[in-house]
Amino acid sequence: MTSSKGEKKSGDEFVLMQQVYDNLQFLNYEVEFDPISRKLPFLTPYYFAIQGKSSLEQFTYFSSLCIWMMKQYFDNPIEIPSDYDVPTTVADNLIINLPSVGFKINFAPTKLVPGYGLPICTILEGLTRKTISKLQISPSPFRIIAGVGGNDDEIETRGDDDEDNEAVLDEAIDIQDEMDTQQDNVMMDFSRDSRSKVIDPLELKAEAERVAPRLQVKIPAEKGDWRTHFAQMNQHQKNISDIMTQVSPILSKVGADVTKAIELIETRERTLNNRFETSVIEYSTRAKSLETVEKKHKERVATVSSLQTELNSVVEKLSKTKELLDEKQKEVSDHAPLMGIKTATTKLRDEIKALELRSAILQRSLTQAWLDEKAISDD
Repeated sequence: MTSSKGEKKSGDEFVLMQQVYDNLQFLNYEVEFDPISRKLPFLTPYYFAIQGKSSLEQFTYFSSLCIWMMKQYFDNPIEIPSDYDVPTTVADNLIINLPSVGFKINFAPTKLVPGYGLPICTILEGLTRKTISKLQISPSPFRIIAGVGGNDDEIETRGDDDEDNEAVLDEAIDIQDEMDTQQDNVMMDFSRDSRSKVIDPLELKAEAERVAPRLQVKIPAEKGDWRTHFAQMNQHQKNISDIMTQVSPILSKVGADVTKAIELIETRERTLNNRFETSVIEYSTRAKSLETVEKKHKERVATVSSLQTELNSVVEKLSKTKELLDEKQKEVSDHAPLMGIKTATTKLRDEIKALELRSAILQRSLTQAWLDEKAISDD
């Protein structure tokens, strides 16, 4: 969230993760979110700040927390991812839906896929803080009183007055308030609440004694100490000596049996070599003969292939020649031209006869005309 001066706040992922852890405790996530039913571990104050054993588990935990808060407290219609969705798709879905609850994301979704680091802690811190602000939860500090009954002097314990306790956000993210003035009135500093809880110091001491054994840290012996290594070496040498004392006779017997077996195998090999020496020589001769025959066979196969190729070319030429002869024979045995000449001759004779007839008629007509003209002239 931008401050009143317009400057963005930024912080270390460990600081942000601690605030996320505290805010989730205020939201009672162990019951409401129920990580056990989701087959997820309980959060630690550094879970999302460093790389864990499984990057996929961290990303699944992060996306499940974001989707739970967005659906539970902001009524966001974001889809719950299935087991077959890849982390990149889930990250894109989160980036798309976060602006609807007041976030402005300025980094790529691939930065969320590892499941740890500053972007993860930044988004979770802003989302948890905005959820607490929406629910108007104001966790109050407690006061320790010196005495029993609550009537003695009171010592009030408060949080730090640092303004970064409100929120520590990365430069890559902004939280946009829907109504800045109303949000500033609703948002209260956890460490400045006038209300306080009274705790009896005896109860606080009893609680501390109860949980103190669980807070003890057992530091194992340093493995780099040379005395430890020397003692381990002596112990290992003693164990090896004890084992060798028991195993040496067995190994000696096994070695003798193996040597005897090797000698028998060598004797058997020499016997077989002497017995089959003639057969081996004969086999070598036959193998050389077979190699020669195979070589000749390959040469013959090559010759046959070349002759077959030549034969194919000759057959092709013969086929073409035969087709040409057939065409010539058809042309020679064809009587169509003669029949055409005969028909033309017959037609020509008919036409000559017709012409002769017309010529005779014309000649008779001319003779008759001449005779008539002569008779007239005689009269």
